[in-house]
Amino acid sequence: SVTGFYLSTNTTFDSGDVLLGTRPVPSLAPGGVSSASTALRIPANTTAGTYYILAKADWNDAVPENVETNNGMATAAVSIGPDLLLTVFNGPSSGGAGGTMIVSATTANQGGGAAPSSSTKFYLSQNSFLDSSDPLIGSRTVPSLAPGAIDAASVTLTVPADTVSGQYFVIGKADADGVVSETQEANNVKLGPWVKIGPDLTVPSLTSPSIAGAGGTLAVTDTTSNQGGGTAPASTTSFVLSTNLTFDASDVPLGGRAVPSLAAGASSTGTTSVQIPAGTASGSYYVLAKADGNDAIAESVETNNVSFATIVRIGPDLTVTSVTAPAATAAGATITVNDTTANQGAGASPGSTTTFYLSTNLTFDATDVAIGQRAVPELAGGATNTASTSVQIPANTATATYFLLGKADGPETVTESNESNNVSFGAVVRVGPDLTASGLSATPSGANILITDTTSNPGGGSAPASTTTFYLSTNLTLEPVDVLLGSRAVPALAAGTSNTASTTVPVPAGTATGSYYVLAKADGPDSVVETVETNNVSFGALVRIGPDLTASVTAQANGGAGAPLAVTDTTSNQGNGAAPTSTTNFYLSTNLWLDAGDVLLGSRTVPPLDAGTSSTATTSVVIPAGTATGSYYVLAKADGPDAITESVETNNVSFGAIVRVGPDLVVTAFNVPISASVGGTFTLTDTTTNQGGGPAGASSTRYYLSTNLVFDAADILIGSRTVGPLGPGASDSASTVVTIPTSAPAGTYYVIAVADGDGTVVESNETNNTRLTFMRIM
Repeated sequence: SVTGFYLSTNTTFDSGDVLLGTRPVPSLAPGGVSSASTALRIPANTTAGTYYILAKADWNDAVPENVETNNGMATAAVSIGPDLLLTVFNGPSSGGAGGTMIVSATTANQGGGAAPSSSTKFYLSQNSFLDSSDPLIGSRTVPSLAPGAIDAASVTLTVPADTVSGQYFVIGKADADGVVSETQEANNVKLGPWVKIGPDLTVPSLTSPSIAGAGGTLAVTDTTSNQGGGTAPASTTSFVLSTNLTFDASDVPLGGRAVPSLAAGASSTGTTSVQIPAGTASGSYYVLAKADGNDAIAESVETNNVSFATIVRIGPDLTVTSVTAPAATAAGATITVNDTTANQGAGASPGSTTTFYLSTNLTFDATDVAIGQRAVPELAGGATNTASTSVQIPANTATATYFLLGKADGPETVTESNESNNVSFGAVVRVGPDLTASGLSATPSGANILITDTTSNPGGGSAPASTTTFYLSTNLTLEPVDVLLGSRAVPALAAGTSNTASTTVPVPAGTATGSYYVLAKADGPDSVVETVETNNVSFGALVRIGPDLTASVTAQANGGAGAPLAVTDTTSNQGNGAAPTSTTNFYLSTNLWLDAGDVLLGSRTVPPLDAGTSSTATTSVVIPAGTATGSYYVLAKADGPDAITESVETNNVSFGAIVRVGPDLVVTAFNVPISASVGGTFTLTDTTTNQGGGPAGASSTRYYLSTNLVFDAADILIGSRTVGPLGPGASDSASTVVTIPTSAPAGTYYVIAVADGDGTVVESNETNNTRLTFMRIM
């Protein structure tokens, strides 16, 4: 069969549809389908618009079918032809009547056909839709645009000179003359920038002092700006006094200032002295400024002329800037209160009364107790008055911690600009006793601890007789697990007095070996009511219970690999408990601390040691045969196997003097003549000794001529001799004839002898091989 394709203005086959093309369809079995793509050509004379592509199976009705009415099918709508619209439209936010403004606009063809040259036009509108009342303010020619093409340009628009100040929209219309037939004619209009035409006066900045007096003057500084697009003629900025932030008929006029003509974007700043009316009531006010205060200028925006400054308080303002009192006192006692009452307002204050209260918190309320007052004289604006007042703490005042409050204008007889800042609180006042423990020391003495403490009453009231208790604790905090050691009776203490005593308490028999703190608690049973109940506990020095083994050690300075070494140690028990039999271990180490790399040399058994006793012994140990030549430390560790529980487990290790293992060749004697001749010979004598603990192989002692005391590469070799093997402590002496080089200038020289001059012997100390003397060469 053949399937035909048509161009139609609707979705129904009719005689007006235009055949675009066909495609052959092969024979189809029942349920079979055939799919294919077919290229169709739109007739060149097709009018721009919206169409449908219709497909009809068996388009020529050549195939007899049992249903002949379902052969057709339509595609989605297809737009044919150009479609012009504005895609980008930007411009300024303000302008002036008769002035110009530049907008940027992009006209696009989003249709499928090419668009011929067209015109995009721009209008000024008071609303968001284009109608016949909107004046044309500019246009531009848009070139022919291929499908999908755009054309962007900047356009200068002219605002009509008779345009009334106000807010407008700039509206753009693509194909404004309607010369292009488009697939869509309803999308040509686009809403552009919102533009304020004409001047727009505002007050962006307004400041004034924060206080003033009725009948006084106020310096108001304002900046009046024209944020519109047109020039503003000369105007007046008005100032009013208001109880709120709204400019209304209830506001009190203060005056104004003349503002010169302002070009678009210009501003004017000035300071104006205005007078507060004499009858103005004390209180808090706002100073408001209104640009174009008499509404004489037509503006693009009439709702943004008003600005407000900070709050201005008019009249006196009494406060208590300082109030102090003693830190501690007693119920029924008289104390001296010092206060400064100030008038921080600008208006004079009549005579007033400052009242003092005792409070349990920092809030002034009906539960606070008045304890006195004082008269305050009349105060000019900014003046202060300081005085001392004797007040009595009520006799029935409970022991506790209080705050002293001062309230300016206590009876509230003075009308103030600010009534919420009259109260100030001073220092904390503690009424009643306050027991503390201090100066605590604890000294172990056998099975007892001698504790010395000072129990004090720094409070303001007398404390009755009390009890100070002592505890053994593993930390610095008193808690239920701490062990009560004992207590002592403390007599009654007047305010500011103390009592010191020493108390001997036994160490509980089951106390584990370890380090403890002794804590003291004043008023241990909590039987005395105090002003502060959280400062009763004090702690003393650390107390160590049980044995504490330490060791000190010395050893001979030299040793040899495989040779014995005598080590002397003193193992001490510096704890306060007896130590059982223990073992002290000895180690060979390359550093001063015991670690896994150290070599165990041996050990000794230490007998039981009572507290404060020690044991000294010398032990012979053997340096391992494979020990490399070098310098080592001998370490001793008391309780080497860690078999004994001690009060301190971190102080068992001690180190002794350095032990050098292996040979150490030195020149122990060296003699030369007083003088010799250039090019001549002389005989010198030296003794080369092995002062190390290990044997030294054969070596060479060399002789050098030097101009200084330092052996270095500049020195001249003048001879040498062979030294045979030397056991530990052995020496070899010989005389050797050497020759002075003929190139050596006459003068004073040093002759240096260097044991193991060629460095063939590995020694425990490589820095002591040289010895020198001096001679004159003539």
